[in-house]
Amino acid sequence: MLDSPPDRLRVLLADPAPHAVRSLAEDLAVARARARTAGERSRELRRRTETVLARSQELARQRPERRGAGDHAGDHAGEHAGEQDRVAALEREVEHLRRALENRPCTERAVGIVMQLLGCDADTAWDRLSRLSQHTNVKVRVVAEALAGHVASGRGVPPEVVAALTSLAAPTPAGGSPGRSRT
Repeated sequence: MLDSPPDRLRVLLADPAPHAVRSLAEDLAVARARARTAGERSRELRRRTETVLARSQELARQRPERRGAGDHAGDHAGEHAGEQDRVAALEREVEHLRRALENRPCTERAVGIVMQLLGCDADTAWDRLSRLSQHTNVKVRVVAEALAGHVASGRGVPPEVVAALTSLAAPTPAGGSPGRSRT
């Protein structure tokens, strides 16, 4: 016996038994929705990655010039250390963005699946996927891989998972709309 609903959802996401067979038309609709949202988000991430990478390369080119200017004075050691910290921070951000780009297609597929299941827009689908991740204490990437795997194998999404996605609506703050902090 499972202890809680999140445990049940984890089992359903990992369950290899087929629950339903999706039609070709449904798979095509999911793929089209996924492609639209994935393309938009991938272009934005690629633009940000290229910007950070260009800035990092620019700082790396400037580093030897600054090192030569500071060698005779000795006063610029703190300035040089600050520049190294900025370069290191930019390199960490580039690595983070590269990892995000690697995981993006599967996550976008899952967003497309949720959009199809719930008949909602991409932002709402992302919010529900994120809330399911938090509710089950499983990373979004892992939940996305499980959902995409279920659909790709023809098993469909288990009804309990659909029910959980439906019930995990964001509470609306008084006088406003729910916020979203995904970049």
